[in-house]
Amino acid sequence: MIVGSMFEGDDHAALQLQQHDAYGQALSIIVNEAKRRLQLAERLIGKTALGDEVRLDRWDHHVLQDAHDLIAALWRLRFGHTQPPLPLSGFHVEALATQWLDWLRQYVRGMSQEQMRDVLILGYMDPDPYHSAEQRLLQGLHLELAEEAGRKGVRLMTVRGASTSGG
Repeated sequence: MIVGSMFEGDDHAALQLQQHDAYGQALSIIVNEAKRRLQLAERLIGKTALGDEVRLDRWDHHVLQDAHDLIAALWRLRFGHTQPPLPLSGFHVEALATQWLDWLRQYVRGMSQEQMRDVLILGYMDPDPYHSAEQRLLQGLHLELAEEAGRKGVRLMTVRGASTSGG
């Protein structure tokens, strides 16, 4: 995860660092849900070439970083975790990181079959020269973040730091 603002007011650096530290756990949640769905599908249709790659049990997390960062930003925006709270005794950002991972488990269960397929293609197979799986996944996630930004009336950052209109 790249720590930085994804939208106007996304200044809760301590939480972003906690999300960064939980990056491995978050990617495992995403990939394990995709693998679970593939296993269910293969029970119906039989073994697949994608399943053969997944069973090799190695994957490249780098290609999923941007998708993770968009989902992490969506959570911060959706639930208003954008700025650090006033110094309150007993407040621990770690509790928010736990909430983030709990929400992520629910979120990925709601992702489409196509998104889950693209997660597996990106993580396990050599990407095609046109990067279509990556483009599909990131475009859908970016659109979801842009729609949420539009509802909240905030501007997205096009390249961490440069703003653009939300929605």
